[in-house]
Amino acid sequence: MVLREEGSGTRRELEKILETKGITLEEIKIAGIFGSTDAIKQAVKAGLGFSVLSRLSVADELKYRLLREIKLSDVQMKRKFYIITHKKRSLPFLHNTFFEYMKTEAKNI
Repeated sequence: MVLREEGSGTRRELEKILETKGITLEEIKIAGIFGSTDAIKQAVKAGLGFSVLSRLSVADELKYRLLREIKLSDVQMKRKFYIITHKKRSLPFLHNTFFEYMKTEAKNI
């Protein structure tokens, strides 16, 4: 298996899912640990193993059949995303409009 680095959101979610199945990372043969999604994709393309990534992050590879998707029917992965801004600087109008929209949408989730 090819993994993201310790502390990444993707890895934390994977560890939670494995834990619910009674599996620890110590029980899995780890071929590599990488610091980016692109590095993970390249490692899988090179044949180092498999990984768990967001479908959005591999959309092009799936479209061009560079990678193969294996659907996990009984698994739901959720991650938190954050929007940050500088405390003392204002955003340009369009950025601020998007920022306000995202705050409103986040309340609806």
